[in-house]
Amino acid sequence: MSLFVQAYVELLKEEDIKIPAWFSFNSKDGVNVVSGDSLLDCASIAESCQNVVAVGINCTPPRFIHGLILSIKKVCFLSSCYSLVDVFKCS
Repeated sequence: MSLFVQAYVELLKEEDIKIPAWFSFNSKDGVNVVSGDSLLDCASIAESCQNVVAVGINCTPPRFIHGLILSIKKVCFLSSCYSLVDVFKCS
C-alpha cells in the first residue's frame, strides 16, 4: 500500500477539507509508481476519497501511458475519478 497516498487521503478526510483534490503519479516501468507501489493500489486509495476528482499520469515515458490509463480505469470510476494525462519530459 502506498503510505503517502493513504496519508494525503486521511488528511483530506480528517481535516474536512472541502476543496477538490487530485493525484498525479509517474512510472518508470508502466506498472508501479516510482516509489515501487502498485499504481492500481495508489489509484484505488485515491478514488476512495470523496474530494478526489482526478487521477493522472505525468513524467512518464509515453510508451507506458495507454496501459497506465487502462489500469487507472479499472479502479477509478468516471462518476468520482477521471483518468487524465499530462505527459511531458521531466529531467
